[in-house]
Amino acid sequence: MKTKNIWFFTWLLLFVFSVTNAFPTRDIENLCNETLDAAFCKAQLLNDPRIPTVPLLSDVLIIVISLSRKQVQDGMIQIDSIRGNYENQKEIHQINICDINYLRAVERFNEAKDFTLKKTYTAVIVFAGDAKDNVSQCESELVKNRMQTPPLTLHNKNVSKLYEIIFVITKKLGVRV
Repeated sequence: MKTKNIWFFTWLLLFVFSVTNAFPTRDIENLCNETLDAAFCKAQLLNDPRIPTVPLLSDVLIIVISLSRKQVQDGMIQIDSIRGNYENQKEIHQINICDINYLRAVERFNEAKDFTLKKTYTAVIVFAGDAKDNVSQCESELVKNRMQTPPLTLHNKNVSKLYEIIFVITKKLGVRV
């Protein structure tokens, strides 16, 4: 019986500790209201199961960076799935450029995360910005001489919106731009 009580008490302490030290929902909502697409921001952050467990804004930043990296990785999966749809050299070249840019974007988001852990937030915004630019270059390449919407537009737009959240957070963490 004592073991059962100890486990219950331990669980209760962990639960209370995680709830009392969680980053407040209203602060997430206020942060999102500073972005151009508050609804997107709130959907991304308030629906992420990690948010209720993090106590600091820098922890929220790591989550947003990981969401950004996930968007890019999902785009890479899509690139692989559509690669066979392209037959002429120009289209193959365009999709290969996207593949390279997406690989660079993942690397840049990894570096942004590393700098977040070091609390070097100016570098975070630089590397996250580079990642966003890499994804944007892919979009620019795909829209050349096309009438249809490129297949990676949604991923590219989401990365840009997530970058905006990163930008707002780094400003709150003291980065002057």
